[in-house]
Amino acid sequence: MVVLRSVIFNVLFYASFLVVVVIGTVLLPLSRTTMMRFIQASARYGLWLLRVTCGTKIEVRGIENIPKGAAFLAG
Repeated sequence: MVVLRSVIFNVLFYASFLVVVVIGTVLLPLSRTTMMRFIQASARYGLWLLRVTCGTKIEVRGIENIPKGAAFLAG
């Protein structure tokens, strides 16, 4: 069952990735804000798809410890 969910996620993710690339290419001449919103929406879709197909959850801990300004963070 786990393998099937993984395959379903991968097929849907890569199919949607192709759509994102085509739409993103069309949106390139638009403003940076528009592109950032599109990228954020596509990332949210990827996380939603992962949650729906594989049942994953995202938990952020220690966000108060992230420094203000520029920083290099590694997970």
